Amino acid sequence: NTYSYAEFNFWGAMRDLLNLDNCPKCARYHHKDGVIIHHSYNDVGTGLDDMHWVKHFAGFTSTAKPVGFNPERQQFLGGIYRSEANPLVVETGQDTNFSGIGDYPICGLTHAWSLAPGESAEFAFVLAMGDSEEELYGHLELAGSLDGIKQSLEAVRAVWSRRLTALHAATPASQDFDPCVNTWNQYNSFMTAN
Repeated sequence: NTYSYAEFNFWGAMRDLLNLDNCPKCARYHHKDGVIIHHSYNDVGTGLDDMHWVKHFAGFTSTAKPVGFNPERQQFLGGIYRSEANPLVVETGQDTNFSGIGDYPICGLTHAWSLAPGESAEFAFVLAMGDSEEELYGHLELAGSLDGIKQSLEAVRAVWSRRLTALHAATPASQDFDPCVNTWNQYNSFMTAN
């Protein structure tokens, strides 16, 4: 079996930093149609005088059909005295298939494989976000096939190749200055301006 593990983010990083028990009190997650869905209300404001509540949806799936779901961190790990080094689900091979409220949602899918010697399998994990569950499923559908994902990745690579080759610096301080100008500056300028 293969097991995925990644923690879902929350929509308000500042609120999460200021209110440590925010996440375990507001997290909502379930699994449906091969997708783990995380949806939680969260405040993305800057303080008590500037609250702005949002409810986004994040979904995690794969191009291969999962056989099990493990969407909550402590249940996947096996309690507070275990870690990512020895998760209980991996040790026992028993998925939680849990849906719930609270705690820490993760992107935990299990896949079962039966491969002959020398045979391989290729699949991709897909993470998407939407302002509604319907929008989320629309994004997941766009990335529903391995070929579609590969085409999308190549399109993204082509766009960034054009952006990052528009300007090229070669200076005497090449190890320190050139990567900043040739990559980071262009990436940061694009992300900040858009």
